[in-house]
Amino acid sequence: MKVLILITIVALVAAAQAARDWSKIKPKHLRVTPRIPAVAPRIVGGLEAEPHGVAYQAAVISGGAFCGGSIISDNAVLTAAHCVDGADSSEVILGAHKILEDEPDQQIIKSKAIKVHKGWDPYKILNDIAVVILSEKIRID
Repeated sequence: MKVLILITIVALVAAAQAARDWSKIKPKHLRVTPRIPAVAPRIVGGLEAEPHGVAYQAAVISGGAFCGGSIISDNAVLTAAHCVDGADSSEVILGAHKILEDEPDQQIIKSKAIKVHKGWDPYKILNDIAVVILSEKIRID
């Protein structure tokens, strides 16, 4: 019976991952004008990175929105508060270079908790920072 339940859970997780409709997942933009123009833009309007050259980079998907994040521990990712504001959960993709393709190094991990900065103010765009605690440890090869 336990084996049957485990097989069912694995099948449901695999189906959920295969069912991700990327046409409905959009970058979550926040209109912010920097006070100082970027000398060498690397985040918005930058160039494609070398494959796996930014190993700490993560993709955070929450509520149909797609944002970037950075690995800060073996089970946590730092992202912007506006990316996860109001979300109960998120999904984090790690080890990807071309996120729309199935790559052998990709890890997809669900969140266990989302901690948004207590001072996050979406109107003034203050303290726009959050931590996504992952449900399992990141596999670092």
